[in-house]
Amino acid sequence: MFRYKVRRFFIILFLLIVKDLILVIALLYSPYLQSLIAKKAIEYFANTYNIELSVGDVYLKIPNQIIFSDIIMKDSCGNVLLSADDLDATVDRFSLRNNFLLLSEINLKSPLINVYVDENGNANYNYIIDKFASNDTTPLNLNLICRKISITNGHLKYLDKRYDNTADTFKPSDIELNDFNAGISRFRYMNDTISVNIDNFSLNEKSGIAINDISGKFKYYDKGICVNDLNIKTNYSEIVCSEIAVTGKDELYLSDPMDKIEKLTISIDTIIFSVADLAPFLPQYEGLSDSVHVRGNFSGRLDDFKFKNFGISMYGNTRLYANLSVNGLPDYEQTIVFGNINNLQTSKNDINKILRLISPNDPVQIPQKLNNLDHISFNGNLSGMMNDMMAFGQLTTNLGTIKTDIALMPDWKNHYFGYDGRVSASEFNLHEIIPGDNLLGKLSVNLNISGGVDSLSRTQNRLNGTIQRLDFNGYTYSDINVRGSLSNTTFNGNININDPNLTGELIGSYNFGGHNNNIEVSSDVYANLKALHFTPENTNSSELRFVLGAQISGDIANRPIGNVTLSQVEFNLDDKKLKIDKLTAVAKEDKDKKHSINIESEFLDLDIYGEYKISEVVSDIYGMIAHTLPSFFGKTEELKPSANYFTYSFRIKDINEFVKFYDPELKFHGDIYTSNGYVFCNTKTIYGKINLPRISRGD
Repeated sequence: MFRYKVRRFFIILFLLIVKDLILVIALLYSPYLQSLIAKKAIEYFANTYNIELSVGDVYLKIPNQIIFSDIIMKDSCGNVLLSADDLDATVDRFSLRNNFLLLSEINLKSPLINVYVDENGNANYNYIIDKFASNDTTPLNLNLICRKISITNGHLKYLDKRYDNTADTFKPSDIELNDFNAGISRFRYMNDTISVNIDNFSLNEKSGIAINDISGKFKYYDKGICVNDLNIKTNYSEIVCSEIAVTGKDELYLSDPMDKIEKLTISIDTIIFSVADLAPFLPQYEGLSDSVHVRGNFSGRLDDFKFKNFGISMYGNTRLYANLSVNGLPDYEQTIVFGNINNLQTSKNDINKILRLISPNDPVQIPQKLNNLDHISFNGNLSGMMNDMMAFGQLTTNLGTIKTDIALMPDWKNHYFGYDGRVSASEFNLHEIIPGDNLLGKLSVNLNISGGVDSLSRTQNRLNGTIQRLDFNGYTYSDINVRGSLSNTTFNGNININDPNLTGELIGSYNFGGHNNNIEVSSDVYANLKALHFTPENTNSSELRFVLGAQISGDIANRPIGNVTLSQVEFNLDDKKLKIDKLTAVAKEDKDKKHSINIESEFLDLDIYGEYKISEVVSDIYGMIAHTLPSFFGKTEELKPSANYFTYSFRIKDINEFVKFYDPELKFHGDIYTSNGYVFCNTKTIYGKINLPRISRGD
């Protein structure tokens, strides 16, 4: 009987326990009770830390899932700081003893982060950070794993009132991100190392910035960062990198990257960057679709690195393939550089497009004189120290080839760039590169040059070389030697010409800086005018010899000062000869700033005195004569009056010595002369009384 009662007692007790367990479980599954318990817990947390935090509903799904709805956290001013429609998490494993948490999944829907910084630099999140501030510097020993994280339809607002936010472009102090979505897997935080796979990531910013997708494998630890299989896509661009890795000596490697980064690796599979993605920052690029393609591998340290298989291409004809090795930075005086350009090529059209990209609103055009330059390519290499480097290469264009073999010697401290070496050009077509109608053709030159340029772009150079070929007027000149010094303003040296049909030596200096020029020339010249194509085709022979001496300064084109002497002049045309012992020309300026020119020889005397510019006077006189005799010169443009005026007189002597070249039977029995002539260009007046001698033919 007793045994029966005991058994019955335990059965009843078991049933009561089961009933209570069922009741507890039922209560735990009750949405009302779950919400009430969670709200009380959240209310206690908020009151403890004086934070305004609320949750609409909480749902527990036994045994391991919790769902929060309508989460809102406000700042100290009562404005929303954080919010989310739903947050649910699934816990697979948790160990308080081992500080271990394994989450199967976290889903966050419609999160909102609203950050505000006032004019004094006070952020609306500071008071919350202060609540949780602690003096405890003990590292958090937590091991956290989450298999999957999903964020959908997120929003972020950031406004900093300390800065001007009125610009129409992207403003770092006024950011609004919309449509923020992310899919993350294999998140691990263990032993101070974070690793995560970003499967998808996208957002839009109100300025127009759009990231359509980011994916990759990321790892961050105390001594480095590693990214693999990175892929970034925007509306117009794409970046694919198989590896980006930074390894430091210690956890403070970013404080001194030059010394503390042990290795940096960047493997760029491809970058397709479109300038259209710059439009939110630079509106002038809106609507443009130009893009650049880049690839290459960077490896080493910042003081000793290699850039291999670097390639860049744009449009249809522009591309660059190169390799570069640098060792010794930041001590540039001890830095060694090795590099080679395997292929650099472009075209005139591509250059114009690139120039347009540099300044879309005000495009720069290739200078007219370079307009015929096209199909440009370069191959070469660099080697040596940063302050003593050799540059060897070949530039090829449709107009010819230029080769360089130059030592570059920059002095970084004194802002001076020196160079020494050889430059050569092979059959370079000057006719195509110099604008307008010209008689030039191809040029071949081999030139040694040494010198440098300072920070003010002032140059000093020594030149020594030979022009092997220079086409002019249908003739190919050869064997022209150049030696001298060349600066921004002056050439001083000699040009020795040993062509079969032109010989001579020009010794002197030429100052071509501004209007204060200076020319000093000494020359003994022989020219075969027939061979040089300076005579009519029916001429059998024509030669010219003379000795030239000149010393001229000032504004040479308009008001030269100095003297020119021609002596021992011999001119032969077929069987006719002309000799001039001496011709002198003297140009002066008196105390009243009047300019004079005096020419004396056995054939011509000429005096000019007045206020004039030589470069204008010729066109003024031609215009006045042509306007007076339109039937002879044809219709000309209306001449604009100028301030030029001068008096003149001349005498032409021994005229028969010149006339015999054209009509040997024509005779002048005296000189042609005039005196007291004058020209006033402002009134379009030319006056002169010319005295002619008796002229006969056949006497």
